[in-house]
Amino acid sequence: MTRPRAGVTIFRDGVPTPSAGTSAFTGVIQGLLAARDMPAHAVQCGAKGCVTWSRSTVRNYREYLATDFDLAFAQWIWGVNRGVLLPPGLDEQWLLSVAHTEDDIARALDVLTGFPDALEDPSRVEEI
Repeated sequence: MTRPRAGVTIFRDGVPTPSAGTSAFTGVIQGLLAARDMPAHAVQCGAKGCVTWSRSTVRNYREYLATDFDLAFAQWIWGVNRGVLLPPGLDEQWLLSVAHTEDDIARALDVLTGFPDALEDPSRVEEI
């Protein structure tokens, strides 16, 4: 039986954190939603973020219940059908880690961009 080896990675510039990438990602998503006047907003907390399908910031459970869960589900299915698997929920959450590459982030942005495009003009929806 082979013994497992312990590995240590030394980061010369400190330990990388995904929060800066998440901030940029959230900013792009918020800009996209605002530019298309979508009834949604993006929220970030550390390395996590989400799109909530409500025009105003959700501050309590009553406001959360007023979100558009049909759009949230449609966005989740949109991503699943295009290979971006987010945790199922009624707000589309993401978690960016140091393991995600720039290509991973670009792919997720491409898929998320396609959803508002399709809502504006369903003829833009491509065959899967």
